[in-house]
Amino acid sequence: MGADVRHQSPRSFFKGSSILRKYVVYQRAFRQKVHTKLFGIPAFQVLTVTTKPGRVEQMQQAWRNHLAKGVHAINPAFFLFTDWETIEQHEGDILSMPFLSAKGEELVL
Repeated sequence: MGADVRHQSPRSFFKGSSILRKYVVYQRAFRQKVHTKLFGIPAFQVLTVTTKPGRVEQMQQAWRNHLAKGVHAINPAFFLFTDWETIEQHEGDILSMPFLSAKGEELVL
């Protein structure tokens, strides 16, 4: 099971969370417009599919704790989350199903 982000110091969570490290890298790439320079696309979003809805909540909490404000702040719609059960409920149609933003808002691609 993943780390409980509510009871860890920011430093210990960051050291123990490879997903948070990846999110910081995505954020920096976005800020530096790497996607535009390399591929010519104006924007991108990061979609994370987890095994359980509880893991989505942990990742949203990580965004609130580490990426919602300060030097790494980024729009919550940049990160989208879902789990396999939700994908199955929508018969695998990810283009019409709702995803959750880092803030918990439902968004459709």
